[in-house]
Amino acid sequence: GLGGPDPHCMAIPWLYSVGFCITFGTLFSKIRRVYIIFKSAMDMQRTTVTVKETLAVTFAILLLDMIILLAWTLVDPLKWKRVVLSTDQFGETLESEGYCVSEHWLPFAATIAVLHFVVLSIAPYMCYVSRKLPTQFSESKYVAIAVLSNLQIFVVGIPVLVLGSD
Repeated sequence: GLGGPDPHCMAIPWLYSVGFCITFGTLFSKIRRVYIIFKSAMDMQRTTVTVKETLAVTFAILLLDMIILLAWTLVDPLKWKRVVLSTDQFGETLESEGYCVSEHWLPFAATIAVLHFVVLSIAPYMCYVSRKLPTQFSESKYVAIAVLSNLQIFVVGIPVLVLGSD
């Protein structure tokens, strides 16, 4: 049957999102910083990007995710559901499966996916524009590899999750 809200079930989207924001958010902040400096140099303008501004970008992405996750947790949290697949002649369960489910998970998951896709799509452009900077000023090539790896996981992983969720 369907149980109550399960913190183990809600931990799945929370851990994914917070992990994404911390790992990708720092990469995004770094490439954004390099991009701004590179862009201002091309325009022959002097600029400074502070550590505070760089951290603010990471925390902004994290804050957006946490707002969506908090709304999901309060409005329609994931619940553990166990379905009996087969029983013996005495009514004892022989086989069952369990999974996390909520009625309105799609709008919350889709909002998070769109947010992640947007930042994953902006970062490769910033890496491309900043690619010609000397490596002592920027590791944009290495950041680009990490960004494209994240994008590849996202583009391949989401359809696999959707197809496998049945």
